[in-house]
Amino acid sequence: MQSGNMVKLMKFVYVMTLFLSLFLVAANIDVIYDCDKDSQCVNKVKCKAKLIPVCRNHKCICDPHLGPRTTWSARS
Repeated sequence: MQSGNMVKLMKFVYVMTLFLSLFLVAANIDVIYDCDKDSQCVNKVKCKAKLIPVCRNHKCICDPHLGPRTTWSARS
C-alpha cells in the first residue's frame, strides 16, 4: 500500500515538472512585431532598463542607442 502511494506521488511530481517547464519555455519566446515607424513599437515591446523600443527593418526591437538612425554615409 505504501509503495503504491509513492509511485503515484512520483508520477504527479514528474508530470508537474514537465508541465511547468513547458509553460516557462513558452513564456520566454520572443514575439516579433511588424512596424513602419518607432512610435508603433512603444506599446508593443517592453524593453529592459536603458533600452528603447525602435523600428528597425520593419521589426520592433529594443535598442540601446538614442535618436534616429540614417542609412547614408558622410563619406564621399
